[in-house]
Amino acid sequence: MGIARPVEVSTLLTAIDKDTGAAYLYAMSHANGPSTVIKLLGKLPGTYTDPIYFLRTHGTDLRGE
Repeated sequence: MGIARPVEVSTLLTAIDKDTGAAYLYAMSHANGPSTVIKLLGKLPGTYTDPIYFLRTHGTDLRGE
C-alpha cells in the first residue's frame, strides 16, 4: 500500500523586475509570520515590459492566504 503525500495548497505569485523585464514565479504557503514558506520556482521565459498588471484567481480566493 502506498502512502499519499498530502497536497500542499499554495498561491502562485509572479514578480516582475521593472528595470530588466525579467519575471520570476514563486509559490507561497499560508502566511504564518517568519515561518511563511516562499519558494522560487524559477525564472519565466520572455521579457515583461508591458505596464499593465492584473490579478487572476480563476474565480476562487487566494489559497496561500
